[in-house]
Amino acid sequence: MEKSKLKQYLLELLDDDDIKDKIKLIINSKAIDTNGNIVQEEGSNLQVKIEKYDKKIAELIQEVEELKEENNKLKKDKEMLEFFKKLFGCSSKSEAQEYKEKVDSSFKENKNLEKEINSLNNNLLQKEQELKELKENFEEIIYIHNKFNNLSNDTKKAISNIFKDTSIQGFLACGLQDRNIDNLWEYIKISIINENNKDIANLIDIFNFLFSLYTKAFPYIQKQQVSVGDKYDPTKYIKSSNSNVSGEIKEIILYGWENTNTGKIIKESVVRV
Repeated sequence: MEKSKLKQYLLELLDDDDIKDKIKLIINSKAIDTNGNIVQEEGSNLQVKIEKYDKKIAELIQEVEELKEENNKLKKDKEMLEFFKKLFGCSSKSEAQEYKEKVDSSFKENKNLEKEINSLNNNLLQKEQELKELKENFEEIIYIHNKFNNLSNDTKKAISNIFKDTSIQGFLACGLQDRNIDNLWEYIKISIINENNKDIANLIDIFNFLFSLYTKAFPYIQKQQVSVGDKYDPTKYIKSSNSNVSGEIKEIILYGWENTNTGKIIKESVVRV
């Protein structure tokens, strides 16, 4: 067949719809059997295409996730804008963001203020406790000083060499001196033994208060260790005038004191047996 006729024949064949469809299938890399039927493609070409499809699917999934994330962010931005629009009348995202930053800063500043307030409250509680203790001590000082002022004139005159200044400050200053504490205790001891002073109870209260302050200044000095029920020992205690010759201690009328460093009894307690 001549070349020109062959070419003409091929062109006519290409106009045939069946031939066009088969050519398209070949172009699309689809396999055709001897009868012209489409068969499933096998081998490396198919595997490569599957891998490409898998990759494409993975990329699409990633894009979808990114779109979801972006959508969620946009929704949050929208919600924030709506919130600040209602709260402050914001008209734009940037304005809302500015207000949000201000609010966040205010919250942070508020937290810092809360810490400062808590610290101040703790300090206040501590100062209130100190003030309470000071007030209690001062009230006790006033109470004892009133007892001193209510002593009889005879008693005041007898101890005037101890309390040369009768103001509150003078009462404390005089009463806490070593010699004066000693002299006051001796005066009370003699008054108990002689039973000739109606101010004994007040004098003992005054002495006990001053002695409690004295032991704070000199912690190695303490009240003599004695209890009701202990056996009377004349080397350790002084017996009141209305006591039995011997037996158990029934009452500690006036405590003596001792030196805890040396164990020495400085003043023997006056007791009733």
